[in-house]
Amino acid sequence: MIPSQITKTVLALPESERLELARRIVESVSTERETAGLIADGVRRIEDVASGKVRGLSEEEYRRKVG
Repeated sequence: MIPSQITKTVLALPESERLELARRIVESVSTERETAGLIADGVRRIEDVASGKVRGLSEEEYRRKVG
């Protein structure tokens, strides 16, 4: 289906179904952005440890902190 056909079909839906579809679309976009941001942060943190910029915890320190 091409975008104009999708638009026409969606606009023919009842309001409640259009709102649900809109919610799902917005949620999918924000979730993808959030996930991308979390992945970028994780990569940055790994690079900080690998480069020596930040010292990682030893296994013993980790176990103590986690409890």
